[in-house]
Amino acid sequence: MDPPRSTYKLQHTPTGRPYIALQTHSPTPIFLTELLPRDAHTLVATMSLPAVNNALLSPPKDYTLASAEWWIAHQRSGKADLPLATLRAGDAESGGLIGGVSLGPGPRIGVKGSSALGEAGGDGGNGIDVELGYYLHPDWQGKGIIKPAARALIEWGRAEKGVNRVRVKVVEENMKSRANIESFGEFVRVNGEEEYLEWPLEKGGGRKKLLVFEWRI
Repeated sequence: MDPPRSTYKLQHTPTGRPYIALQTHSPTPIFLTELLPRDAHTLVATMSLPAVNNALLSPPKDYTLASAEWWIAHQRSGKADLPLATLRAGDAESGGLIGGVSLGPGPRIGVKGSSALGEAGGDGGNGIDVELGYYLHPDWQGKGIIKPAARALIEWGRAEKGVNRVRVKVVEENMKSRANIESFGEFVRVNGEEEYLEWPLEKGGGRKKLLVFEWRI
């Protein structure tokens, strides 16, 4: 059974860092917060895992400290995802990075250099359109983390950051990720919208079919 549906509560650490405490199945407290410079080495270790890296298009296969530092600086510049995009375990400020759930300009499966969130498409000034992206260290999978994190992030983004339409694209053959998205009552498959892309050879290669889902609540 899922944890109760989130009604997000934005809080701040004693040093002023924003976070949302999540209700998950993990006995260790989980928080949605900001990405920090000190996360670089943990990010390298996580993105170097084949189970994580091969499922994501953007991170280079040879994920180095320079890769992590570039990504962290890009995220913290305000030109990429909304700032609450990092999952921490134990403590909202000092806890270790275990994954990420983010809202940013599409495509989430694209490469670095995409447009800034402030330039992302909206609907005539009534809000910004974003795509959901996520990853989780294998040690933390199966603990009911992604779903409450995504719900809290989307609620917060809509209430405080002008988010309008939220979409997510899933590789059809990635059954675990597809099942996760399909288990949301809020995500509905957009019939007739499919995309194809060539997956990097170093990550298995092949032409991948992407299914498109949209948040309808």
